[in-house]
Amino acid sequence: MDYEAVLAVAKKLDIDERTLLAWELWYGIQEETANAEITDELEQELNRRLEEYRAHPERAVPWEQVRDRIRQTLNKSQVDEPHIRQLRRDRVD
Repeated sequence: MDYEAVLAVAKKLDIDERTLLAWELWYGIQEETANAEITDELEQELNRRLEEYRAHPERAVPWEQVRDRIRQTLNKSQVDEPHIRQLRRDRVD
C-alpha cells in the first residue's frame, strides 16, 4: 500500500483512532532513531542552540513549563477517551 492509500484509510478513522495512530507513529520514529548517528548538520544546529543559550540564558524555558504547556495543549484537544489520556500521561512524563 502506498502513502496516498494509507493516508486515505487513516483519514476514515475516527478522531480517537487517528490520534492514537499519530502517537504510535511519532513514538515509533523516536524509537527507531534513538541510536542514530548525529549528522554534521544536526551537530551544527545543536552547537548553534548551545551558543544561543550561553549568550542568552534568560530566554531558556524550564522543562516544567514546556511540559505543562504540552499537557494543556493535549488536554484541550477534542479527544478525551481514557486510553488516550493515559497515553498522554505516559508519553509526556
